[in-house]
Amino acid sequence: MNQKVFSGNYFIKLVSITTLIVLLASCGAGRTGLSRKSTTTPQQKDVLDYSKKYLGKPYRYAGKGPNSFDCSGFTSFVFKKFGFRLNSSSAGQDKQFPSITRKEKLNKGDLVFFEGSRRNGRVGHVGIVTETLPNGEFRFIHASTTSGVIISNSTEPYYASRYLRGGRVLEENSFIEVSKQTGPESAELTPKTLTPAIITITQTDQSKNPELLSQQDAKERRDEEKKVAIVKSEVVLPRETAVVPPPTETHIVQPGETLYSISRKYGCSVEQIKKWNPQFDSILKAGEKLYILPGIN
Repeated sequence: MNQKVFSGNYFIKLVSITTLIVLLASCGAGRTGLSRKSTTTPQQKDVLDYSKKYLGKPYRYAGKGPNSFDCSGFTSFVFKKFGFRLNSSSAGQDKQFPSITRKEKLNKGDLVFFEGSRRNGRVGHVGIVTETLPNGEFRFIHASTTSGVIISNSTEPYYASRYLRGGRVLEENSFIEVSKQTGPESAELTPKTLTPAIITITQTDQSKNPELLSQQDAKERRDEEKKVAIVKSEVVLPRETAVVPPPTETHIVQPGETLYSISRKYGCSVEQIKKWNPQFDSILKAGEKLYILPGIN
């Protein structure tokens, strides 16, 4: 009899523990489904924190800040703080950066583009993603014509019916996305910017034996050896910017770095780095070299 009672109590306890584990697991699963990407990188945090300082600022056509903004003026103002030069119009910003065609690929700090009131398929409005949600939905901060700088949800009917695509300003967002992709999906990012200028130096073939050359060939070879061929590229550097003073330090650009993050590392300003490196644009490429000259203004 006692053995039966003991077995019954043991069975009840086992069922209770199992039920409790299932409930806890289901609660945990519910919480993780609230946000698609809960982590925020330092660069994303800096951009979003700075943008939110201007919540409530009024809308003004062609407003560039800091007291009033239009939509493209707001995004330009925010990213300028971190060393990026954005086009003055929302349509120009759309053409300036790699496109993100699927909402599921958006990250915090990405630009998001919408049609204007005319619904003509053209970019007429822009904002910055502040939060990514399930099913590709997101929240974004922007300068709206009716409420000034606010945070809106992509599910709001006006914006849901006008959404076009995203744009990637922060390079670290590309590395975040690439690390999650395996296969053809990595082609989602389509660069629209020009390929950086490539300067190559060529030398004549040293394998030829000068003794076998005619006098005319030898002369042509000597003339050729004095020349340096520079391959034409899409970007031509001004002559006065081609010479850079001997650097005190050389910084190799790492994935996700910007002029802003590099300036913080070396205790200088973005403007100083631009002055020391006139050959580079605001958007850096991983592996490039930047010259850092502490003490030189």
